[in-house]
Amino acid sequence: MVKLPVVMFAVGLGVVAGCKAKEKDNNGLATGSGHAGAGSGAPVAGSAGSAVIETAAGSAIGDLPVVSDCPKSLSGGEKVARTIKKECGPVAVIGEYEVNGSLTLEAGVVLKFAPDAKLSVGYNDVPAKLFVKGGDAPDQRVLFTSGGDKAPGVWRGVELYGGAGRSQITGLDIEYAGAADGAALRLRGAIDVAFTRSSVKHARNLGIEATAGSTFSAFSGNTFDDIAKIALAVEPVTVGTLGAGNTFPKDAFVEIRAGKVPVSATWKNIGAPYHVADEVSVATETTPTTLTLADVTLVFDSGASLAIGYSSKGKLVVTGPATFTSAEAKPGSWKGVWIYTNGEAQIDNATFAGGGRDDGGALNGKQGAVIALGAVTFKDSKYGLWLEDGVNLSAPKVLTFSGNDKAARMWAGSFGALGATNVYADGQLVEIGGGKLAADTTWSPQGKASVQVLDEVSIGDGHTLTIAGGATYAWKSGIELAVGYNTAGTLKIAGTATAPVVMTASAKGDTWNGVKLYAEARGSALAYLDLADVGGEGGVFAKSGAAGKLDHVTCARCAATFAFECGAKVEPAAVTTGAETKLAVKKPDGC
Repeated sequence: MVKLPVVMFAVGLGVVAGCKAKEKDNNGLATGSGHAGAGSGAPVAGSAGSAVIETAAGSAIGDLPVVSDCPKSLSGGEKVARTIKKECGPVAVIGEYEVNGSLTLEAGVVLKFAPDAKLSVGYNDVPAKLFVKGGDAPDQRVLFTSGGDKAPGVWRGVELYGGAGRSQITGLDIEYAGAADGAALRLRGAIDVAFTRSSVKHARNLGIEATAGSTFSAFSGNTFDDIAKIALAVEPVTVGTLGAGNTFPKDAFVEIRAGKVPVSATWKNIGAPYHVADEVSVATETTPTTLTLADVTLVFDSGASLAIGYSSKGKLVVTGPATFTSAEAKPGSWKGVWIYTNGEAQIDNATFAGGGRDDGGALNGKQGAVIALGAVTFKDSKYGLWLEDGVNLSAPKVLTFSGNDKAARMWAGSFGALGATNVYADGQLVEIGGGKLAADTTWSPQGKASVQVLDEVSIGDGHTLTIAGGATYAWKSGIELAVGYNTAGTLKIAGTATAPVVMTASAKGDTWNGVKLYAEARGSALAYLDLADVGGEGGVFAKSGAAGKLDHVTCARCAATFAFECGAKVEPAAVTTGAETKLAVKKPDGC
């Protein structure tokens, strides 16, 4: 390619810089050298010996010429250790200025960027550094601004590439920068950068974008003003490196893009909510990864989710106050938080809103997941809580449900983890998906909630199901509560005269199959049980070999309240008929 001389004029800067046209790589970035003050890549006026600059990994890149003159303009690429001081006055940046060594800007320095100009540091992983040493006083700030029109996006901004690790930026004000599809400041490599007590103002689009695994060694005390709603766009690995004490415009947020949290991290309140744009996962093949959420709001876009322990071990700890909600503010508008088989969650002081699907909730547990819930609110979701069979659930504090299409769906075992003090708004429904108990379990009343059982519940393997008084259970047509079918099982109905247990069909006109005490039913005791709409021979039916007792049991719209086979050892006491039931006890023939 033939290089032609080009004259570039910086309007309003009082600088005319002659420089060579640059060859561009496939990304449109300069690969040749240009003009920076008195020269590029070699000692110039003001040179004072050499300096050793270290890479992000700490290894030296060799001696660099030390340059401390006052350049009239900066452009092209240079490999020097350059320092600019306040006394130099405003310095023009023309075209693309590439730092391949180090650039140190002392307090009070002003760089004025020509239209479409750009500062690049560490391109092609060449070790390089940017050191900005601004102060807090107005005359001590370092300013990157437009040398021409004061319009958002008039110059292209600052880009820190893979060689720019350990760059330190403090007291810097960036204004009028950023392309339509870019950011005022972009981190574009697996680098660690400090950005503190700085500001981004009048940006055309994003304030800061961090990609390719970039993180912050420090990020706090920053101000964003007159920018797009997305103040920062970052990956999950970056979020845990963001600090507190930042200031954002109203309605601005931090966008979290798709990716994995590869190391344990805490996401803090940095001054703006987080918007989750896609799936974020917490898992690692080696040491289990823990994501801790403290005083944060996560707003999920449609289709976005948080996955814990999908393919390997991961843990979610929510200390709160934390809110998980949707951008659309309506039930079912995001996929929810999912705790998978290899996942564990400890969630307290949190609210889940607007999530779920017809086959999932705002918070979900897959088989094998371990979930501990503290004070958690579920509201305005398709389902608030959705747990598959085999979830290890503990929920000792108060759960609150309101405005959900359905409050929760879970299986017989995990339903037993719900205490009796949970709060439900009118019309909230809890579904029990059925299942075989894997441990001794107690079902507690759920306040105002309606409870519907969708499939057969089986008690065996030596376990006991205790159902406390004061609750009503609606059973789907054709299913039963089976006790001791193949292995020993025990059912205890612990109703009272003022707080009986009520079991009925879930729909008017339907029938369910009632309580079946099979041959291995042992020690069952059913007290103050009101049954209704049971098909078959009786509301409670005892097979030969079943043992137990009934006390104050009644059944409405049944063939009989209690029926049994020869050889059953179930003792009825105060068994009565309910409405449209003819027999209290139906005895077998021929015994």
